[in-house]
Amino acid sequence: MDLIGLAFNYLISVFLGVSLDSLYSKYFTADKNIQENLHNQEFNYHLDIFDFIVVGGGTAGCVVANRLSGHNFKVLLLEAGGNPFPLTLVPSMAPRLLQNSNIDWAFPSVPQKNAFKSSTNNSYTISQGDDGWKYENLLPFFKSIESYHGYFDKHFLHGQEGPIHIETPKYFPMRQEWLEAGIELGLKVKDPNGYQNKSVFPIDTSTKRGRKFSTHRGYLYPILDRPNLKVITYAQVQKINFNDQNKAVS
Repeated sequence: MDLIGLAFNYLISVFLGVSLDSLYSKYFTADKNIQENLHNQEFNYHLDIFDFIVVGGGTAGCVVANRLSGHNFKVLLLEAGGNPFPLTLVPSMAPRLLQNSNIDWAFPSVPQKNAFKSSTNNSYTISQGDDGWKYENLLPFFKSIESYHGYFDKHFLHGQEGPIHIETPKYFPMRQEWLEAGIELGLKVKDPNGYQNKSVFPIDTSTKRGRKFSTHRGYLYPILDRPNLKVITYAQVQKINFNDQNKAVS
């Protein structure tokens, strides 16, 4: 059964009362056994040599592995988890999956002075973050990943040639009423990807025909047959070794 079929069956199971933890356990146990058997059959990766070892097959890792292997470097991608959990294809399941320790590191933020007032210790579980991630720095990169087909015009805030498909959900109940309510309050309808100010807007999503379009789907899945790329799942890195020149070597 393909991933879409599994996602459909898992959705039915959730609606029938089966817990997500139970589904996680069954899926990842089966997936881990399959992947380990494949790795053992293919080659002794402990003795192989690569130009680059990418640690983590998340949002950034998928992009980095794609870029490096596209330039004929020999690349090893190590991912602590397994293949994508089927329900990650379902956009409405994102709130229940994003901060779940079965598929996310669930790092907590430091206590905040002016945010997360409703959370314990003014702290919140975050997926990623960095001081250098400023709007001006990141805009060119966000544009480069987008194939934008959303609500707003394809102007300087959006890209059209990237691998990640962006669209407006086809089923969007109360969208027009929401926008009109904002306008009645004196707000303008503005693209949320622009500079932040008070506004109202419909959402665009990284989906294609209703299915979530992740970096795994856009960057990694299409290149898994590259002979110079090896992906090993359920491989959690414990340490990076450096030589005398402070260069990472293994």
